[in-house]
Amino acid sequence: MADDRKDPQERHVKLKASIWTDDNFTSLASAAQRLYVVIVSQPSITLCGVIQPSYKRWATFAPDTTVEDIQLAAKTLEEHKFIEVDDETDELLVRSFVRHGVALASDNAVVGMSRAFETIHSKVLRKVVIEELRKVQHKDLLKDLGRRVPEVTPEGQKPRPPLRDRVSEVFLLAWEGAS
Repeated sequence: MADDRKDPQERHVKLKASIWTDDNFTSLASAAQRLYVVIVSQPSITLCGVIQPSYKRWATFAPDTTVEDIQLAAKTLEEHKFIEVDDETDELLVRSFVRHGVALASDNAVVGMSRAFETIHSKVLRKVVIEELRKVQHKDLLKDLGRRVPEVTPEGQKPRPPLRDRVSEVFLLAWEGAS
């Protein structure tokens, strides 16, 4: 999934078509699949895939859906490791969001994701975000964080600081602490 954050009025989410060939996803009941799509398409989801659960509001998106239906679908998604919920901090994490979203698409996206990481209150969810990133980005992100920015830039442009100097310190400590 990718998230287009250029124009908030025109924001959209792209689901990877491969979701429909993923046996783990296609084995879910339709209510759980639908809730997953509802969650990842919410405008308030962060670049880390964290959102405050809004079961009552989400239930209003279809006339035949109750809050209990949403809660049951969320429980199914959690049991199948699609989401992680921290009831203590009232946060819900889409586990694969950082792996499949735009959070790693560019240096600026990594910076934005690192700042979104700072806003996560749950220590459990912070740990899961780092674990999910490590599944696909361990070597690349370490290389990117350590990459030197060339001193020579096109005329009139200031050199950018290295990525390591632009990411959130909270994220950097969590990333390096989990190494």
